[in-house]
Amino acid sequence: MASQERDRLILREDFISDDKVPSSRDPNTVLRNHSKLTREDKLALIEHAQEYACVLVHQRGQASANSKKLLKRFHAEIFLHWSTAQKRNRYPSHIPRLSTGVPVGSLKKTFSNDAAKDATRKCDEPAYLRLFVNENAKSIEWTWHNGQGLAFTPEPIEFEPGLTVTQAKINAIHNYDDHERQRISSYNIQRITCATRRIPVKWAAGGSKIPPKVEPEDMDSNPATCSCIDLACSMATEYSQIVKDINGESGVRTGDPDSN
Repeated sequence: MASQERDRLILREDFISDDKVPSSRDPNTVLRNHSKLTREDKLALIEHAQEYACVLVHQRGQASANSKKLLKRFHAEIFLHWSTAQKRNRYPSHIPRLSTGVPVGSLKKTFSNDAAKDATRKCDEPAYLRLFVNENAKSIEWTWHNGQGLAFTPEPIEFEPGLTVTQAKINAIHNYDDHERQRISSYNIQRITCATRRIPVKWAAGGSKIPPKVEPEDMDSNPATCSCIDLACSMATEYSQIVKDINGESGVRTGDPDSN
């Protein structure tokens, strides 16, 4: 089912109806843009185009883009600052996670850690909340901290007006979601782009008389998934429902079911 949905993002008809393609190409032609690819070349790359479109639509939320727009973006991405003269196209290394926190308020008092005398948390300095998704335990771990990353419990925090511990956690989850989706989608696009670029490098040498062929090793078989995001989103939904239930019972915006 997922494969069928992916296949509908980029339509074969858009390749067949494209009349702005060359009928042939001489051997050893350097390809600097997609206009040098024949219709057969482009059709041979359809699976890569569909994978690219899948990332844009399902990981970046660009659901309104149609097949022709997605295909145009795919071709532009492949030949962005690149030509087949660049024969080495290495896969990207993993993009590290950004440990980002959301502001929640400020500290009500100054206090220090006896074990680390220089680790002082000062009154009125901003307080933040960040999270870590533990995939193995299927749980989220929370850290309240100052701008230097020094941790503390939520008790000394003067929360922003109207903000509760639960709402702060929901905000942190959505912040994590935004950054993770961008990180994962960027990594996947880089992998797909790299895998695609290796193919026309081979085709350019032989010219269009040799039928375009995509070998199994030319496919990107190791995309990053959004399992952490999916877990975080399910937790956000759970927290949101808790808040709605509490507010529905009391008729007012009230305290937190979770204060840790």
